[in-house]
Amino acid sequence: MATTKKAGEIQGWLEFGEDFAVPADGREGRRRDRKPSGDEMPASDSSRDEAHAFNTELLRSLLMSTGEGIYGIDLAGRCTFCNPSAVRLLGFSDAAELVGKRIHDLIHSRRADGSPCDPKDCRILQGMRQRRGIHVDDEMFWRRDGQPIPVEYRSQPVFRNGEVVGAVVSFADIAERRHAEEAMRASEERFRSIFEQTSVGMAIFNPEGRYLAVNRAFREMLGYTEEEFLQLKYDEITFEDDRKASRERNRRIRAGKLDRFEVEKRYVRKDGCVIWVALSASTIRNADGVPIFNIRQIQDITERKQAVEAVRESEARFRAVIDNSPAAICLRSVDGYYVLFNREFEKRHGVCLEEAMGKHADEMAQPEVARAISLNDEVVLETAMPCEYEVEFPDQHNIVRTGFTNKFPIFGSMGEVVGIGSICADMTDHKQMEEKLRHAQKLEAVGQLTGGVAHDFNNILAVILTNLEFLEEDLASNESHREIISEAIRAVHRGAKLTERLLAFSRKQPLNPKTLDLVSVLSDMVELLRRTLGETITVQTAFPGDLCPVFVDGNQFENAILNLAVNARDAMKQRGGKLEILCTNRKIIHRASGRINEMPSGQYVCVEIRDNGDGMAPEVIERAFEPFFTTKKTGEGSGLGLSMVYGFANQSGGAVTISSVVGMGTSVKLFLPAVPPGSSVAAAEADSVDDPGAAGLPRGSETILVVEDDVDVGSSAQRTLASLGYQVFWVSDARGALEVLQGDDQSIDLLFSDVIMPGGIDGRELAEEARKLLPELKIILTSGYAAGKLNLIELDAIGIGFISKPYTRRTLAEAVRATLGDTDSGG
Repeated sequence: MATTKKAGEIQGWLEFGEDFAVPADGREGRRRDRKPSGDEMPASDSSRDEAHAFNTELLRSLLMSTGEGIYGIDLAGRCTFCNPSAVRLLGFSDAAELVGKRIHDLIHSRRADGSPCDPKDCRILQGMRQRRGIHVDDEMFWRRDGQPIPVEYRSQPVFRNGEVVGAVVSFADIAERRHAEEAMRASEERFRSIFEQTSVGMAIFNPEGRYLAVNRAFREMLGYTEEEFLQLKYDEITFEDDRKASRERNRRIRAGKLDRFEVEKRYVRKDGCVIWVALSASTIRNADGVPIFNIRQIQDITERKQAVEAVRESEARFRAVIDNSPAAICLRSVDGYYVLFNREFEKRHGVCLEEAMGKHADEMAQPEVARAISLNDEVVLETAMPCEYEVEFPDQHNIVRTGFTNKFPIFGSMGEVVGIGSICADMTDHKQMEEKLRHAQKLEAVGQLTGGVAHDFNNILAVILTNLEFLEEDLASNESHREIISEAIRAVHRGAKLTERLLAFSRKQPLNPKTLDLVSVLSDMVELLRRTLGETITVQTAFPGDLCPVFVDGNQFENAILNLAVNARDAMKQRGGKLEILCTNRKIIHRASGRINEMPSGQYVCVEIRDNGDGMAPEVIERAFEPFFTTKKTGEGSGLGLSMVYGFANQSGGAVTISSVVGMGTSVKLFLPAVPPGSSVAAAEADSVDDPGAAGLPRGSETILVVEDDVDVGSSAQRTLASLGYQVFWVSDARGALEVLQGDDQSIDLLFSDVIMPGGIDGRELAEEARKLLPELKIILTSGYAAGKLNLIELDAIGIGFISKPYTRRTLAEAVRATLGDTDSGG
């Protein structure tokens, strides 16, 4: 049956690394993480054994070479691994016959009397579920051939991240031990049984060095049979380099100067492998003091030797890990003195290990930081639990950084706290990234709001503009009324310009990008800028001879430059100054991901607008791109200039940045995607100019289907087109439009559809479905809120036209006629 806990007995398992666990002191959640310093290297076998548990390779070696059977199970009782001894003891030929199977059913399904053992009564599974270890020495395991074997086994639960994930069972066949115990009671066999069955190698040889007897353990240790051993001398199995010392010890034994000794030496196995042994020797003499024979006990310590070396290697690996960690790591004694820290700690605090070793935290940190360290030390020592906190600290350059510290207790062999560990990650960049993310999310939210407002406002303006144009035509004879209407129309156009800026900020304006030669465009703008900025401001430019062209909307680019120049002028209004426009080719390469609003890697042109004006405070820079934010007096600015530049840059695939110092000026950098050499992107074309003197509007008689969910806008479009002679049908959504197009009652010549509509199908998708039904159908799309769904170059390539809201009667009439062709135009 299960025994009670003994002193020093292993009661639990702790995780080490990612793929295996090692035993700890039984207190769940407390790790034996403390590594001894150079002055505390383990000297005894038990302390070395404790160090062995921290080495993966040693653990595997022990599992594979130990004489005890060891296997692991998961929570379902399935075998996860078994060592060769387990396979051999259970009579299987290969571990694959056990792994993955419910091992209780294979080896533990019956009791010693042959009665069934239900899994719920299995003490191994009970111990695993109850998170405790068990020790049992009165049960049977059943071999593959059906033969029972009496076993003594120990089972320990395995924890990962504090949760039981399985158990490890070690067992030994105790049948031979029981027989040995019985044989010990027989007088003649007692010594032979002990000699033969002991796990320690034993050998007896005469003064001439020939073996008289060797036990099984020694034979197995070196791979010789008993007959072969009896033909050997002791120095024939001694490693060549150790023979001289071995012969000297035997000379002293024969001279009566040495009776007992202990030594570590090397033997050579029959297969040629060299092993290390710990040898304890005693000499038996007769009454005259003459040696009769020597008795030696030999223990294979090869694994121990390898473990010591492995510990050294493990310490080197441990040191390499902590030294290459980006976090500052240190270990201190319970009274606050440093015993270890890594290179990042040295770099962050400007100290070296030799200088700081043994110093107190009060000597290493500034007073306020030292107080925080001391307070959190007390929490860890009182609770014996880890704690986490943020702390600000000055680095070696006296720059204040923000650190996230995890402080944890280090336990000794008796479960007492013997030290404090600390891992401090520099979170300064992370904090700055969080702030940028919040700012970007705020701008995105404002952009969504302004884009939606602009969309609705454009629909309203479209209705107003169309109706005003009808009134203007009807009241052409009344000069006073006509002037009033003209003023109202101009106000509508100003409103359209406002929504255009809002859409530019929200990155939802329709763009018409072309390849631009910035040197030519900016050179043409210089004279305009000089007249606009005034005589007190000097305009200077600097363009490299190999400046790459860019692929952007030319009109929006010129508006952006003009906005930036006017802002610079206002910053230099009091005393005048200098405005510089600088252009450079820039190649952006990102070696790390996760940045907020980061441009893709590639080739860009940077247009920098630099002034020496009043400059901007950090809190102003933070809000500079928000729409309607301005530091100017009421009536002096709308607060949309930089917002428009921000939206234009981002929608064009670039970015805009601001750097400024109060009293020293501001620099705004506009990054725009460059056109690669040899690109086939079309060059900029001259903008067409409407002939203001053109009389009348183009007319026609074709059939047009208007798709518009806004009742007023749809009614206005229907009325305008009908007044131009067209037969017009109007539906409020895409599904209604598809029903009309599929019908046989009418032949539709042109589809005129809004882009943003309810019902799950937008104007772009409607155009695709309509073309499937009627491949020759003419299509015009319209929107005041493109929402990033439209690429005007792609639309033009497939013969789909586009006009922005609000549109005039002339714009609509000319777009319709141009799309349908001139065969039915009217005067």
